[in-house]
Amino acid sequence: MAPALERVMRSGTEFDPSTLLTVGKHQVYWTLESYAHIALRHVKGLQVGQFTDRTVFPYRAEDLKALVEKVLGCVEEEIAHHHKSNPGRPFYLVGSRCVYFNGDYYALRIDPSGRLVNFHRCAPRDGAD
Repeated sequence: MAPALERVMRSGTEFDPSTLLTVGKHQVYWTLESYAHIALRHVKGLQVGQFTDRTVFPYRAEDLKALVEKVLGCVEEEIAHHHKSNPGRPFYLVGSRCVYFNGDYYALRIDPSGRLVNFHRCAPRDGAD
């Protein structure tokens, strides 16, 4: 098996679905599908095929869950407000609404059930870095 494929397979088998954030009665969680969508596109060493030109996280693969939890924590109140004012609708922060954390901007999308669908580092903005 190719080394990249071995890393991907090992990463998937070591993944543990879990709750990333609890906001009131609502939870934000990720599944293997969520993790694979994020990791195969944005974690250095796990990117494959057409996804090798995507923005990479400036963190190790082992730190991905902690990164996601910290970024979600930055917008916890916004997520809570969204659940109250827009029940049943996806929550997303993209473009100029990306979340600033530790020198980088992150985009995310959470489906109405609370499942994290997308999470990635945004390309540096004009005039930044």
